[in-house]
Amino acid sequence: LEIDLEPPLLNPYEGDRMTDGVHDTSLSLGDPNFLVHQRIDPSLADTWKTIELPQILGDEARAIAYQFGYELKAEGFKAEGRRQKAEGLKAEGRRQKAEGLKAEGLKAEGRRQKAEESVPESRIQNPESRIQNPYAEITLDLNGLTHALCIWGDAAAPAVVCVHGVLDQGLVWEPVAQILAQQGYRVIAPDLRGHGRSAHVGPGGSYHLLDFLTDLDAILTHLYPQRKNEERGTKNEKLPHSPTLPLLHSSTPPPITLIGHSMGSMITALYASSRPQRVRSLFLIEPILPGEKHQSVTDQLTTLLESQVVTPEHPVFPDVETAARRLRQGTPSLSEELSFKLAQRICTPANSSASDQSVQWAWDAKLRNRTGIGFRRMPFGRVDYLQLLSQLSVAVTAVYGDRSALNRPDDLTAQAEALTHAKRITLSGGHNIHIDASIELAKIILAGMK
Repeated sequence: LEIDLEPPLLNPYEGDRMTDGVHDTSLSLGDPNFLVHQRIDPSLADTWKTIELPQILGDEARAIAYQFGYELKAEGFKAEGRRQKAEGLKAEGRRQKAEGLKAEGLKAEGRRQKAEESVPESRIQNPESRIQNPYAEITLDLNGLTHALCIWGDAAAPAVVCVHGVLDQGLVWEPVAQILAQQGYRVIAPDLRGHGRSAHVGPGGSYHLLDFLTDLDAILTHLYPQRKNEERGTKNEKLPHSPTLPLLHSSTPPPITLIGHSMGSMITALYASSRPQRVRSLFLIEPILPGEKHQSVTDQLTTLLESQVVTPEHPVFPDVETAARRLRQGTPSLSEELSFKLAQRICTPANSSASDQSVQWAWDAKLRNRTGIGFRRMPFGRVDYLQLLSQLSVAVTAVYGDRSALNRPDDLTAQAEALTHAKRITLSGGHNIHIDASIELAKIILAGMK
């Protein structure tokens, strides 16, 4: 197996995905170690032997396995079958017991469950089954750019701020935000600069991690000022473009719960480190780490300059439905309804013809070039960031998806060593765990805020 990889594997950003190939400044999409992979790892030849199948293989699959010489452990499958049967019986027993309790009266059982669980199951609704808290969208002009924000819940409720990952948008938090709003929280999810409906930086602008950080600081300072501003008026002053979302002015701003996914986890961690007095708790969803540098300083500068020469272009889709399908390809657990809603929000007409329904992404095409996102152009490196995580003084919860492949084992180990004070939870899902397991994640967040 130790053979050179095909050129397309070394340039996963080509075509309608990305445009600039693999560089030291690139961020992985699926293989977290692809920057150092030039050939197939021969140790993978035996990896299949360690995989525990979730269910018994069918006859056709068994025949194929034997054809290719894969050894099947029959007793293991029998044991697995017995385990599944036992679990099925247990589940049936629990169902019958629950029905019996209901017949006898569930008030006592409800009190017991409330004591044991921080969030009663009966109060958590599927966010797509009944939309009780439609989001509002506002814009703020800060740091020379117009920032779009999605907001759910009452303006006077405790604030929860959700920061999305790269190439995403604030509305992606809706499945989680709906539940949090139902439970009495105000959820604020900004589109990062260049993303969603927020403004592009234009020529000479940048998408450095510290740019995202200063934007977040400006947004939160605007929404929750640190001291009274007599020129702004009273507590009932309204936000621009929103008749229902007032600014909250007080000498002591309320603490904010921060939630960050992927790249957003780095942004929120940096904010919690620099503004700990403003943060109530921090939730890192599928957190990532800065990559290790493999290029010389000269090579990094060359890569940076070359990335500015070619302007990436977005693909053109025949209609919004096609764009929505593209979103579902990246996140299969996205429902058709939500994927269409997300696509509709971040698509713009590809041309001016009224009869032509073709669209393209509205976010800045420069973001397609991963060298345009300055993960490495920071005043600190991987070691410094890990030290920052270890010194966080706020309550931290890190949530991972059991099927996510974004973090290498070394990354997970480094995070565990740095976040010894944090609560670490694994849910069933991939990297986009806020979509794959939105209800479970919302429960964790609600429990952590109590």
